[in-house]
Amino acid sequence: MMERGFVLAASIALLLLMGAGATAVARTRPRAHAAAYPRQSPFVVRPFRAFDGDRWIGEAVAYGPHRDGQRPGALSPTRAQMREDLAIMSKHWSLLRIYGSIGTADTLLATIRETKSRTKIVLGLSLAAEDRRDSTGAVIERFPEAVKHNRAEIEAAVRHARLNPGTVLAIAVGNETQIHWAGIRLPSERLIGYIREMRARTKVPVSTADDFNFWNKEESRAIALECDYVFTHLHPLWNGALNDDALPWVERNLGAIRLMHPEREVVIGE
Repeated sequence: MMERGFVLAASIALLLLMGAGATAVARTRPRAHAAAYPRQSPFVVRPFRAFDGDRWIGEAVAYGPHRDGQRPGALSPTRAQMREDLAIMSKHWSLLRIYGSIGTADTLLATIRETKSRTKIVLGLSLAAEDRRDSTGAVIERFPEAVKHNRAEIEAAVRHARLNPGTVLAIAVGNETQIHWAGIRLPSERLIGYIREMRARTKVPVSTADDFNFWNKEESRAIALECDYVFTHLHPLWNGALNDDALPWVERNLGAIRLMHPEREVVIGE
């Protein structure tokens, strides 16, 4: 059996009823470029503690709040719908992973405060690719709107962490931005800059979420050493492991990541 010292964020699609609503977009304010934030020295790892008091809550669920007819950037869930979701999920999970900090994150966290829920959140930042590069790494095209979007995500995440102490348990800066097949690639130095900024401006553990086939490579060490924990995705089915081999497959690949990063706790995000 695998150890309990990590979050198991189940890939579960919650089948919910249709609903309507709107949500506010976080305002941004000018900040220094992410690269202006130096690495903490000495670097002090912030432990990832999946606990509510003394109760372990590491069996978590990845939560996408949109219902039929809703989507990011358009129609979004209302607080009433999220109250309904929380009532359902709280019977099974006390820790949720969400994938973005602008939009529905505001509604979710406001609902948690309003209902005095003990639900904890691993808060994600949905980062976009800021440019297109050739095989040598030279920039071919820049995407200024993506840069503005990423800045909005960062400012919203900082605000959520400040306004929701005890609820925002950890932060994941970006989702699958480093794996070779990603469509939202960020240069590693840019991602490191964002991670450093998030650690400088918050007090919770910070990482980035990525595929096991990135975290098991030597190239991932530079990023892992900037993080408080390693946040990995391990999908047996998508990698050809079926039925009886699924759990051994997870254990093998989890073990490989732990060997690559013995100085960091490894957390399963998917």
